[in-house]
Amino acid sequence: MAALTFELYARHHCRRGDAEPFVFGSKPLGGDLALGEGRSVYAPTLEGFVSKKREHFVAGRACLREALKDAGCRFDHWAPYKADYPPEMPPGFVGSITHGGDWALAICVPRSLDEVFLGVDWEPHPPIERARKLWSRVIDDEEASRLPSLEVSRAFSFVFSAKEALYKAFSPKALGALGFDAAKLIEAAAEGDEYRVTYRLDAKNWGPRDGSTVVLRARSLDEGAAALVVGEW
Repeated sequence: MAALTFELYARHHCRRGDAEPFVFGSKPLGGDLALGEGRSVYAPTLEGFVSKKREHFVAGRACLREALKDAGCRFDHWAPYKADYPPEMPPGFVGSITHGGDWALAICVPRSLDEVFLGVDWEPHPPIERARKLWSRVIDDEEASRLPSLEVSRAFSFVFSAKEALYKAFSPKALGALGFDAAKLIEAAAEGDEYRVTYRLDAKNWGPRDGSTVVLRARSLDEGAAALVVGEW
């Protein structure tokens, strides 16, 4: 089996000017992302969406379109809207999209869902009071004791983004609902500007990976936190 490779694309789509490089060796996309074309393609889908949600939706799928091109996809693919994960992909590719705040990202690999799991998530830091209000729904005391030294809103988005990336990656083979307590943080080791984060999956609903551990790459930035999980089944 060929080595697993991927490209992660970032687009600072809600602001003007150059974006700083994002995470995980990502590729900032400048210039024309064909957002105008995307707005036309998705016009029926976007009816009723507020302006910010429309821009997030189109930018995420524009990033995925560019990722697919770079990965060798021969089709000019605008992923159809789906209410669940993962985005609908052309045959032979797996992908994941995330967007929030001023960022949209996409990732893809030229493999099948039977070969790989893949998920990426970006979460803006919430206001501190909101983070405190939601904390116990997402993070238990044991996990909190293993977190890096981050203030409360950064710590919240750090865990939230990792669990969302896991759910995106494993939902295609999940055997049931995946709550925030279905994955537990057991280690977060700093590696330069990133963290190597290990989660244990509970022994139900995760399909082929029930009861196993999974390693993610994570990063906490000024605007939010990002997490990436990619691997072979």
